[in-house]
Amino acid sequence: MFLEQLQKRNPEFIKEAVKLYSQGKIHANSYVIDLDRVEKNASAIAKEAQKYGLHVFAMTKQIGRNPEIALRIAKAGIESFVAVDPWEAQILAEAGLKLGNIGHLVQIPEHMMKEIIQYRPEVVTVFSYEKAVSVNKAAAEIGIVQPVILKVVAEGDKIYEGQQGGIEEADWKNVTAKIIALKNVKIVGLTSFPCFLFQEESKKIEKMPNMDTVMRAKKLLEKEFDLQLFHINSPSASTSSSMKAIAEAGGTYCEPGHALTGTTPLHSVSEEVEIPAMLYITEVSHLFQSKAYTFFGGYYRRGHLQKVAVFSKEGEFKGIFSAEENDAQSIDYYGAFTPDSQIISGDICVYAFRTQIFTTRSQVVLLEGMETGNVHIVGIYDSQGRSLTKV
Repeated sequence: MFLEQLQKRNPEFIKEAVKLYSQGKIHANSYVIDLDRVEKNASAIAKEAQKYGLHVFAMTKQIGRNPEIALRIAKAGIESFVAVDPWEAQILAEAGLKLGNIGHLVQIPEHMMKEIIQYRPEVVTVFSYEKAVSVNKAAAEIGIVQPVILKVVAEGDKIYEGQQGGIEEADWKNVTAKIIALKNVKIVGLTSFPCFLFQEESKKIEKMPNMDTVMRAKKLLEKEFDLQLFHINSPSASTSSSMKAIAEAGGTYCEPGHALTGTTPLHSVSEEVEIPAMLYITEVSHLFQSKAYTFFGGYYRRGHLQKVAVFSKEGEFKGIFSAEENDAQSIDYYGAFTPDSQIISGDICVYAFRTQIFTTRSQVVLLEGMETGNVHIVGIYDSQGRSLTKV
């Protein structure tokens, strides 16, 4: 999906990753990330957000909840992070990072609530009165008032399978009234997902019905309860080029994720401010019945895998080949592509497809020094942000 843009805009990154792989310093089934470029991408996003008065929470799930990358992102100007689930919150908090939003997309389990609230997140997203009660109880035990934002939904909103939840329109007033009565939570905003999304037809990031739902709820609840809902969290497809649209639609907070590595769908069709900074590297395991099979473990079923760049064991470029999408119903032990006669076992393979590293079995290798020419591995991590080795 991103291989062409990666070759065009960050070719030295590919070259250095292949070189390190040929030296045995990177293993098969590894994502490699260009830290220098991620920092620059984060800085560009932070500056554009500031231009439009937006607050930014960085998302790290797609890069394997990696604390080292998060620290670089914070250094570049995005100091707070959204944790997609409580386990990500634990990893980020243990690294000393500021937590912006917890509870969206995944709510907090009952027996983890007090621990998570003790991290003092800026906001907690709640899908229901019952979950607000749980937040309230933990906040009371700690002795604080925890700001919360409500996830609101309405007929016609885009909702992904496996992500259903939120306060339905018919219940907005009733649920809000009950939450307001709780002593240790304070409603400060609203959210939904996705509020913005890349559209294949227009090749642009466009506002979704969800955003209109959020703004309709804001108008209703502020009038009905005299609330000040200043935190309008407007996630998905947050890039430098979408900041203006987010602000114009009424958003006040955005949550860039793939934009940090230049790997949103928009980046596959357009040269955006953010430059691609991530690749997947592995090798040919074997050939069988006219196909080459590569070691996998990092495939993501929405990855839009299309092509693979193949190099010899010594790093000599052999060509670009059409890669096959894996069956989402099968485990990705191997990936497949149609080779020519020069492809052999052990050849190095570079992919650049959409991913969510935290759902994979891959290692994550961090490189720095691309800007100075002194390229080296900073560290190697698992897909959950745990360090495997320091180099």
